[in-house]
Amino acid sequence: MARQGLVAAHVVLVVALSIACGACGAPDRATTQTNVSQPEPAAFTAGARMQRFHSTRFGVSVPFPDGKSWKIVDHKIPILRATHDATRSIVELAIWHEDDLTNRAICETRAHEKGIAQEASGEEVSTEVAAVPEGWDTGIWVGVDRANDREATGHLIAFGAFVHKCLYFHFATTAEIAHADAISDRLAFARLRILGGLALDSFDVPRAPH
Repeated sequence: MARQGLVAAHVVLVVALSIACGACGAPDRATTQTNVSQPEPAAFTAGARMQRFHSTRFGVSVPFPDGKSWKIVDHKIPILRATHDATRSIVELAIWHEDDLTNRAICETRAHEKGIAQEASGEEVSTEVAAVPEGWDTGIWVGVDRANDREATGHLIAFGAFVHKCLYFHFATTAEIAHADAISDRLAFARLRILGGLALDSFDVPRAPH
C-alpha cells in the first residue's frame, strides 16, 4: 500500500510539473528540433547502487545513488553539502540539538535564523508530514522554480523535530523544461531513497550550529 501511494504521488508530481512548466509557453520550431535531438538527462534509477556517507559531525549516515560521483563537503561550512554534476543536483543537511523541547515549526524558524536554510522558492507542488527519520515529526515541501523559459529546478525541503533535536534537509535538481519528468523522477527518488534512508547514529547530536 505504501509503495502504491508513492507511485500515485509520483504520477501527481509529474502532472503538476507538466502543468507548471507548460505556463512557460510553447517553444518555437527551432527549439523543438533542438530538444528532440538532445539525449535524455541523467537520472537516478530504482536499481542505482546506494553508497552511504557517514557524517561524524551530525551523527548521521546519508545514502547517495552512485555515491562516488558526489562531491561532499562536511566540515568547511555549517551544513553538509553534496553536489552531483551529472544531474545538477545538490543535497544539504544539518542536525542539531536545542535546549528546549522543539517541533518542526520551531526547527524551521531556527534554521532560517541561523542562515543554514534558504527560503522556499517557486510554485508549491506538494506538502506532507512524515515520520522521517523514524520517529521524527517532519514537514516536507516540494516545489518547482523556473529561472527562465528553458530550465526548471525542483526542490524538496524538509524540517524535522524529535524532542530536543532538529533536522534540515534540502534536495534540489535542475533540468530542461522539456524533461520535466526527469525532475519529477529525481525528486521522488530523493524523497524515498535519500531522505527516507537517513540513519541516525544515536540520540546524541551536536548543539545548534552558529
